[in-house]
Amino acid sequence: MKIKKTIAMIMALAFVGTAFMANGSSFAKPSVTAYAAEEELEFEGEVLVDGIDYDVKSNHVVLLDCQDSVKGEVIIPDTIKGRPVTVIRENAFESCSSLEKIELPQSVKEIGDNAFLWCTSLKEVVIPDGVEKNR
Repeated sequence: MKIKKTIAMIMALAFVGTAFMANGSSFAKPSVTAYAAEEELEFEGEVLVDGIDYDVKSNHVVLLDCQDSVKGEVIIPDTIKGRPVTVIRENAFESCSSLEKIELPQSVKEIGDNAFLWCTSLKEVVIPDGVEKNR
């Protein structure tokens, strides 16, 4: 056990000494760079969020499908991976028989054909005013 502690102390001193010497005999200031937001914007492809499949495109998101396990009330977010959800694909919620309410965000501009087909428990769909295409 003493050997491990000794080796750890020697490595720590070597690291500190290197940082001390690299900056002209004063300690270097640590630098932190955050990339999370940029990585989110670079992502494209399909993603599953709370049982709902989305296709993340370069400048918008398409809601593709709802898994059968989704139940009750669903609130679709305004954005996924930093991009607005603008399209609900045709048959997106088809046969999601346990859904009772779906609330779409203001960012949605298009709802595809039969998007809510066979949603036998569905009592309410909140559709934003800005929908341009509602087939």
